[in-house]
Amino acid sequence: MMKKLMYLCLMVAVMPFLSCSSDDDDNGDDPITAEWKLTAEKEVVNGEEVDLNISNCRKNSSLQFYGDGMAVVANYSDPEPDDTVTCKFDGSYEGTWENRGNNTYAIKDENGEERTGEFTFEDNKMTVRYSGDDGVIISIYTMVEDY
Repeated sequence: MMKKLMYLCLMVAVMPFLSCSSDDDDNGDDPITAEWKLTAEKEVVNGEEVDLNISNCRKNSSLQFYGDGMAVVANYSDPEPDDTVTCKFDGSYEGTWENRGNNTYAIKDENGEERTGEFTFEDNKMTVRYSGDDGVIISIYTMVEDY
């Protein structure tokens, strides 16, 4: 009986020093945490959404958002007419992402340049609406892998 009481006292004394990981800086439950492939892009013209009919090459572009706030962006584009390649990899970069609430997310690249957009999620689809100098672009992504 004395051993059990000592064990219980020891556990009570040690418990305050043990902790589970904090959810405050863990974004693992955020719907953005996944790998996403670009499937379509639209432009808003005179209030109407116009499909940009992107190529299969552009559809290789992807976004990866990790629970620790890291992001990886990979971009592809169609080659110039005189290029010998069929699909051009424009490069990738690492950055960070932040959920600012109300479906607003900010993505910051390694140079500190930030882009903010409205993100909505439905099933395995993510729709991103960016407003910028060139107007409003809507990018639609499909989830490849949930993190």
